[in-house]
Amino acid sequence: MLLTELLAERLAGQGGAAEPECSDLRNAEAADRISLHLASVIQRAIDAFPENERAVIGVRLARRLIDEIVRDASSNELAIESPIEPPQMLRAIRARLPDGRPAAIEAPLIPLLDTTLLTNA
Repeated sequence: MLLTELLAERLAGQGGAAEPECSDLRNAEAADRISLHLASVIQRAIDAFPENERAVIGVRLARRLIDEIVRDASSNELAIESPIEPPQMLRAIRARLPDGRPAAIEAPLIPLLDTTLLTNA
């Protein structure tokens, strides 16, 4: 777990009741550990928005974060990873039938998001 200011404060407030063991974040683990932490923070922030505005405000937040990352990154390739506005999800890429119509694809009964599959197994 990435040590945060809040967690460090809470651990310090234990008054010696427990001894935390910490180590430096290794460069090899930095991308994974930091991105997991950010994902959690971003998820909680978006969940705190009014339910009917989460998609729009969440995409705006994502675009601002990506813009900030691009400013600090050595490559502008990350800029193309910004979600479009208004927010949309790609649901399928359908083949074309000989007459030019898109082939029908039946949607699954439950979303294929990994957490949904695990909890609804």
